[in-house]
Amino acid sequence: MSRIALRAFAAGIIFACAVLSGAYYLFDQKEARGTGTQETAKLPEKNGNAEIRKPDKKQASSVKPVTPGKGKETKKQAHDPIQDKTSPSSYSLEIKSGMTTEDISNLLAANKIIKDKKQFEDYMEKNHLSGRIQIGTYVLTSVMQLSQVAKTITN
Repeated sequence: MSRIALRAFAAGIIFACAVLSGAYYLFDQKEARGTGTQETAKLPEKNGNAEIRKPDKKQASSVKPVTPGKGKETKKQAHDPIQDKTSPSSYSLEIKSGMTTEDISNLLAANKIIKDKKQFEDYMEKNHLSGRIQIGTYVLTSVMQLSQVAKTITN
């Protein structure tokens, strides 16, 4: 193979990589995933996956009460570990970039959405869901099971 042919081949490989990279970043698959019923915040990456890292002091999340008529209400289960004995309450949980599973479990426990934050953290780790938490605002109720809470914040 001559030197010119080898250079032409290398240039072709570089051009093909550039075209594929451009197509990957320009044609996002957000429409195929859908956002469900929760409101989502503006995401830092194009593909919609948030990078989980330790939060800055400036990044604080806010949990706001929501009227009980809004959001999905679920039936109480007999062995529900996060069930609240009082009337079910509903909260709007805002997950921001950089929040960890521990931060989220602290917020959920403080607002009586879950009873045991360690149990929630263990559930998320056991099911490999910690890295799949999505940025956005989610309506959570105190009668939701751990699996329902996890599914809501990871979809």
